[in-house]
Amino acid sequence: MQPSASYRCFWPIFLWIVPLLWGGCGSASNEAPLEEVSAGSTQTAEISYLGSTLWTGVNDIHLADGHAFCAYYNGLVVLSLADPSTPRLVSLLRLPGSALDLAVSEEIAYVADGHAGLQVVDLSNPAAPRKIGAYASAGYVTSVWVAGDFAYLIDREVGLIVLDVSDPATPTPVGRFTDLECPAAVAVREGVAYVAACGLSLLDVSDPADPREIGRLRLPVRVNRLLVRERLAYLATDTGIKVVNITDESQPIVSGSYNTPEPVLGLHVVGTHLYLANGKAGVTVLSLANPLAPGFAGSYPTASAANQITGDPAVSPYLYVADEVTRIDVLSVEEPALPREVGRHEIPSVVQDVAVLGDYAFVANFTDGLQVIDISDPNDPLPLNRIDTEGEALEVAIDGTTLYLADGSNGLLIFDLSDPLDPSPAGHFATHEPVQH
Repeated sequence: MQPSASYRCFWPIFLWIVPLLWGGCGSASNEAPLEEVSAGSTQTAEISYLGSTLWTGVNDIHLADGHAFCAYYNGLVVLSLADPSTPRLVSLLRLPGSALDLAVSEEIAYVADGHAGLQVVDLSNPAAPRKIGAYASAGYVTSVWVAGDFAYLIDREVGLIVLDVSDPATPTPVGRFTDLECPAAVAVREGVAYVAACGLSLLDVSDPADPREIGRLRLPVRVNRLLVRERLAYLATDTGIKVVNITDESQPIVSGSYNTPEPVLGLHVVGTHLYLANGKAGVTVLSLANPLAPGFAGSYPTASAANQITGDPAVSPYLYVADEVTRIDVLSVEEPALPREVGRHEIPSVVQDVAVLGDYAFVANFTDGLQVIDISDPNDPLPLNRIDTEGEALEVAIDGTTLYLADGSNGLLIFDLSDPLDPSPAGHFATHEPVQH
């Protein structure tokens, strides 16, 4: 949905409302302007984009060339790791969908961007990442892996899609495999694609134009991510870890497991320890002294929910944890079973969007619902009301006295603003996919 003209002109006010509400949080960056937009109303103004408090939700982190490239819901964030314990914001690039996963190859980022398919970004200048190409998939792209001249995508509605990216600006589909149950993630090694799909599917992709299944393991649980190490595949599921022996690729078998209280959303191996991004349980550390029987070794509590965890000894001696809503945690694992925080990169706030009607601002507050603020005195904005929503308040638009709220997993909510102090529910449209715009 398109925001109203009054909303577009409200940006200058919005940038000082947010610090007031969240105790002085500033904008995400004081770098040079990234883009310019003009607002159409009775007057037209040129507004330079200097930063934003709207960047939230870290889904993936890739380390390369002294930088951390991060997939946020809003797009791509580049952090400098010149001091590995203190990531510093370098740049932000908004993308049209929901950045869920990314792969980096030869200064090019390939971003799995949800309903917006694949986005291709030139990283040759980390301070000014530049979108150079895209592939519009039919469904919802959740995962990407790049090997050589090919990118392997997981589209939840389609399956595995193979793209020729020898020219990154023009990704070209060359093959696909559609017989997959609830596909979620992919990893490729030595001509075999390992697909997390209500279990594990192994596909021969030695001919990228003709992927062929060579083995399948069905599980009664959703698999979120996977990690392939030697002859074992570690599957991150909603109930814990499954260790799958893939020595015989035609007959993958479960050889071990470890149950967790929360879904496992990411995983990373350092030496003989497996580190799990364990949702609201934080980081769980497992010993792989016996790789077929992971055992509890330690843990680290995160501020919200651990979405992903990664590290690269060639880049830094630390692990980086995508702490869903609030920040990226930097952990030292010198003592493998006792992760210790040595730094962090804060996400400024959970404010997602704002619209204005007369003397009132309506703020989409992610998991805190919809907030109503009196702005009749611009020097003293006053919070008046807050409405809890069941989803994640992401974007808001106003048409007349009707407010439309994209509430993420809860679909589209409609409110009557006849009394702006007390928005009354006027409709609800449930959707199969999260509503974000």
